[in-house]
Amino acid sequence: MQAKDHVIQQLQIALRAQLSALERQEKINEDVRQKLMHKEQEKDVVESRDKNGDSIQQLSSDLRTTISDLQLKLDDWKFDKVSNKQPETSQERVHSLEAALQMKEKEFRQQEKCCRELKASLSKKDQLLRLAETTIRSVFSRQEASFEVFEYLKGKMEQDKSFVRKTLADLNNEIVDSKFDICVVVALQITCIHTETIGCSNHAALRSLRKNPDREKVFQGSHKRSRKHCQGGSESISDDDSSRDESPYFWLRARRPQEDLSPLINEIGRLEENWRRTEARMRAEISRRVLSPIGIPNPDEQQQQQH
Repeated sequence: MQAKDHVIQQLQIALRAQLSALERQEKINEDVRQKLMHKEQEKDVVESRDKNGDSIQQLSSDLRTTISDLQLKLDDWKFDKVSNKQPETSQERVHSLEAALQMKEKEFRQQEKCCRELKASLSKKDQLLRLAETTIRSVFSRQEASFEVFEYLKGKMEQDKSFVRKTLADLNNEIVDSKFDICVVVALQITCIHTETIGCSNHAALRSLRKNPDREKVFQGSHKRSRKHCQGGSESISDDDSSRDESPYFWLRARRPQEDLSPLINEIGRLEENWRRTEARMRAEISRRVLSPIGIPNPDEQQQQQH
């Protein structure tokens, strides 16, 4: 812009110099015209005074020289006049250059505005990228923390599972032991009843032996039968849980009348029913408090679903 302004100033100075030169040339031309007019007046005066041919020839030669000089000056003036058109064309060029400069300035301003908008958009994108980066880092850190918590909870859950399995095994052992103890108690009670029954039957056999002549054979047979029943009772106590459950009823039905043993059978059935209910409640409570929170399925519910 400064270079363009400098060029314009130089052109203006040149135009002013050309205008001043034209003004000086016009003044010179005006002086020449006045001199010509004065010469013509003198020529008229000379022609009127002197009719001498020599003077006329001299005057004519002078006039010719003067006319030739004036003609040269006129030619120079015409050339100067033609050359004066060049400043006008240069001024037009200056105006066209100024218009082009204005257009360039407008384009430069538009480009500057576009650059500012682009810079603002880039800054916004940079801010968004930084925000996204911080968000991703925070998400990754939270996921890493959650993964560590998950690993810790997984290990703790494995420990809880092992503890629960051990507890269930201990409970099952306790249930089996308590069930076995109940069966042993019931078997002992029934054994006592059985021994009482054997005693009563032996007492009745003694009475019959006193009346029977073959009392020794009868006594030996009853004694052998009692020994067999006692051995059968001891063997039934050492059997599995199912044989323990069935053997007392077998002894009762075999050795005493049904009407005398019905209260005891009912009591045993009631105890077994209460025990089953208590066991079911214990299993449900264990499943609700221990198994469900750590994700272990209830085995009773699985069996019910399978059935």
